[in-house]
Amino acid sequence: NYQKILPIFKEIIDGYEKMYEMLPKKIKTELEDLENEARGKDLADDIDFKYIFCPQVGRIFINRLEKTYQKFPEIRKKIRFIGASQSMFVKLIKENPETDAQSLAKFLSKVKVKKETSARAPHSTGKFNCLNGITINSKYVVDNRYFQKERTKITKFNSQQEVCNTIKVILDHEIGHQIDKLLQLEYNSQIKKIYEAVLNNKQSLKLDKNGFLINCEGENYLGIKYELSAYASKKNNILEFIADAWAEYCNNKPPRRVAELVGKIIENEYVKKYQNQLNISKKHRTFSYQGTNYIKRGNILKKKL
Repeated sequence: NYQKILPIFKEIIDGYEKMYEMLPKKIKTELEDLENEARGKDLADDIDFKYIFCPQVGRIFINRLEKTYQKFPEIRKKIRFIGASQSMFVKLIKENPETDAQSLAKFLSKVKVKKETSARAPHSTGKFNCLNGITINSKYVVDNRYFQKERTKITKFNSQQEVCNTIKVILDHEIGHQIDKLLQLEYNSQIKKIYEAVLNNKQSLKLDKNGFLINCEGENYLGIKYELSAYASKKNNILEFIADAWAEYCNNKPPRRVAELVGKIIENEYVKKYQNQLNISKKHRTFSYQGTNYIKRGNILKKKL
């Protein structure tokens, strides 16, 4: 029975509820207004900004998801819940009274709010998939000093700490995970080739005019830590490599060579997968996406000059 699990988390849940009750009425109203705005824009199936405590974070959630949906409309299907990780946690406990203890405990072990986890991008395919989406850890919002300290440890873009130490970058990283799931990027041959090249300090790569990877003249890659981030290097898996590359592609202007390369491939893969939903001229096999004109020749998509 799930009631055997609930007491373990009751103290945590009560603690966040007390913190919310202590907020000024103005802040509570702003959070409610942002929730309603996000619902009106259909940014997720379920939205709960209650435990993020900070209206500015709610605004960033809205801005980042709006921008993402403009570029990748299909990603909306992957975003069923947005808000604080603690809100997701509470909903999971309180709204699944019929779930057997073993299933609930197994899922909780995956989504529990760890001290070092700044945000999450749940993507379950099972009975809890209603919680798939983007969540941020309230601890990082409440204590900005802790947030800055932890992010400085794990991620740097060109050593510009002011770039990476933002909620915006963290949300883009989590959005990158959901884009990965949508496009199955971890299995993409081009991205796998880039990952292996960077991981093993091989010769650097670039896209030719037809969208194929070719070797660059010049120096080899310097490794994931120096080409992308210490975080992606520490995790040492292609999923974090993709997510951090996307976060830098969205936030570092201009992005460095690895992030730029991965970001362009991600955009190209979306165009290839969902071209039938874009504005396509069947007669000429041309279409426009994000202000760029493309022409299809066989199975190859080429930018039209």
